[in-house]
Amino acid sequence: MRLRKIWLLCNLVCIIPGAFAQQFIHPGVLHSEKSLERIKRLVDQKAQPAYGSYEILAKLPEARADYQMKGPFEIISRDGKYGYNKGPSERDFNSAYYNALLWKITGKKAHADKSMEIIRAYARTVRQIPPTNDAPLCAGLQGFILVNAAEIMRYTYMETHYPNGWSEQDTECVEAMFRKVFQPVLSKFFQTAPYTNGNWGIAVAKAQLSFGVFLNDRKLYDDAIDFFYHGKDNGSLPNYIAESGQSQEAGRDQQHVMLGVSCFADMAEVAWTQGDDLYGALDNRIMKGYEYIAKSNLGYDVPFVKWKDITGKYSHLSTFGKEGMGRFRSVFEIAYNHYVLRKGLEMPYTKIVLGLVRPEGPGFTCDNTGLGSLL
Repeated sequence: MRLRKIWLLCNLVCIIPGAFAQQFIHPGVLHSEKSLERIKRLVDQKAQPAYGSYEILAKLPEARADYQMKGPFEIISRDGKYGYNKGPSERDFNSAYYNALLWKITGKKAHADKSMEIIRAYARTVRQIPPTNDAPLCAGLQGFILVNAAEIMRYTYMETHYPNGWSEQDTECVEAMFRKVFQPVLSKFFQTAPYTNGNWGIAVAKAQLSFGVFLNDRKLYDDAIDFFYHGKDNGSLPNYIAESGQSQEAGRDQQHVMLGVSCFADMAEVAWTQGDDLYGALDNRIMKGYEYIAKSNLGYDVPFVKWKDITGKYSHLSTFGKEGMGRFRSVFEIAYNHYVLRKGLEMPYTKIVLGLVRPEGPGFTCDNTGLGSLL
């Protein structure tokens, strides 16, 4: 018996460190507890340009604690029969996220309750993302915003401390929503032969990585990282951003380039929160992508080569795509914060862009969170 106890104890000692090594940090999608504390501190100090982004955030209609939800909808879609609810559901998801942020910044429970209202309503109601053309973008982009809201609320507004706080029932309902409604769309995309421009793949991957964190699902998380490095798709890092910084969509238009490259930064930030460095992948390839965008959209000459994409559908793009040139989205601070402020590297052209756009406002619809001067 004594030997059996010793054997069991030894096995527990061996097993437990491995088990803990697999645990995720919570809150821990885009925002850890430390980053949320930093955001609040910057606002309390009225430090610029962060406070400027906060002022923009606080004035957004979707950030109001009395925001009137447009849904919830049983079916959400970007196109097709149910495409009419794209805008309304995006506003609802942004409201859940903005109010979650303002709850942590201001401490006002009205913001927490609004975020909870929206999260709960959709978790109880949404049943399908139909298999339309844009379904992966719907699940990826909107799902990323909603899971960020849910992650904040789950770990900072618990029912053990607040009467209307997050409960075990909320965990069951929200996890079921992400696992049964959103994730199957992402999984289907990964299982299908490549057929899209690269911004689709990385939008899907950043959402799956985030769902992996929220669901404490190591396989979802690891598979997303594997796609980031090795995916046979235009949306993997080596297939989307070249060593020169040129992206797969550089010959298309600039709004999609900014979307694609910024989704890599979003994904890298989630991984960074979990202790994994995707920012440094391929000799800081994401940074090179940002510098190429900044330099070219500021009007400087950049090298451009005809791109042979994975699908073969977009290889005819032989010149730099000037549509959207110079219309900078709110996506530059996230990369600058990491490479320059954290790592001490230089991003001279991105710095010029930030001088033009600071403080950053909200993202475009649900493409990105925006507000990077604060976040």
